[in-house]
Amino acid sequence: NHPLAHIFSKEELEQLFCYWVADYWCTTKNDPELVKNRLFNPKKSNTLAWYFPETNKSKLYFIEEKENRFYGNCTETDLFGEQFLDEMLCTEYKTLIITKSGKDQGLIWLKLGIPCIAVQGETAKCTSKLLYIIKHFEKVIIFFDNDEPGINGANILSEQINVICPGKSSTYCLPVELGKDPTACFESFGIETLNNKIKELC
Repeated sequence: NHPLAHIFSKEELEQLFCYWVADYWCTTKNDPELVKNRLFNPKKSNTLAWYFPETNKSKLYFIEEKENRFYGNCTETDLFGEQFLDEMLCTEYKTLIITKSGKDQGLIWLKLGIPCIAVQGETAKCTSKLLYIIKHFEKVIIFFDNDEPGINGANILSEQINVICPGKSSTYCLPVELGKDPTACFESFGIETLNNKIKELC
C-alpha cells in the first residue's frame, strides 16, 4: 500500500529496472553498517531494488524505515534513467531535468514524458558519463529537494557543469508549499500541478 505502488505499475517499475523484493542478500556480512541497518532481516516488507545492468550494481530502498533508508553498491557513474536516453532525444524537449532519486526520475519521465535522469544523491559530482548525456541537450536543470542540502547540492553540481559547458545548467526547487520534491508534490497535489511547474522550466 505504499504510495509508490499507486504511482507506478509493475510494468512501469520494470522499465525503470526497479523491483519489489521480499528478500535479498549482501556479500560483506561483517560490515557494521549492514548490521546497523538490519540488512540481514529476512522477508523485510516493502523493499524496492533498483538494478543497474551496465555495472551489475543495485540500490535498496527500505520504504518503511525512518532512517538509513537506502543501501547499495552503486557509484556516481550509475544514473537512474540512462537507459531511456535514445527515447528522450526523440521528444520535443531540449531540456534535461536532473533529480536526485529514482522515484522522481521515473515520475517525470514515465508520467510527464519530460527527459529526466537522476544521480545517486544530492552530493553527486559531474562525472564523464553525466557530461556525455548532458551534451545531448540544450539546457539542463538541477531539480533537487527544497531543503538546505538539496539547494546546496544543486548549486554545486550546476557550477561544475557550467565550468565545462558554460551557461548550460541552472537550478530549481519547488515552492515549499508544494512539497519537498516531485514525488511529494504529486502525492499531495496531483499530476497536473507537477506537470505545470515542470513545463514552465522547459
